Amino acid sequence: MNRTGKKPLKVRADELLSLNWSKIIKAGHKEKLYNFEYFMNRAYAFNRDKGRCRVCKEVLQGDNIRIHHIKPKLPLEEVNRVPNLASMHEHCHQMIHSRKDYSSVGHVKWGKILGFREKLSFI
Repeated sequence: MNRTGKKPLKVRADELLSLNWSKIIKAGHKEKLYNFEYFMNRAYAFNRDKGRCRVCKEVLQGDNIRIHHIKPKLPLEEVNRVPNLASMHEHCHQMIHSRKDYSSVGHVKWGKILGFREKLSFI
């Protein structure tokens, strides 16, 4: 922090993700996916992803961050583990959960979106 003037990722993760925590509580999510383990592991996933979106690789900032369950149909004891969580922008997250064709957003990004979609088991 002294050399660059930037806060360490862990501190930023806690600050940024606490905003999302408030939104989830306000929305009244009562799904089993959003348990204590999920909320504890979000910052670890964010740090592992180095504060960047797993879809577009851009830096995550503000309240635009979502932590995505890569395989949401895993058993409860596995679904909220860090390897199954991915940090991303809200709009990238929406593209994954949508069935729309976003191939115009760019080949690499579209490939990532399709990769995440396959793991959701849409069908």
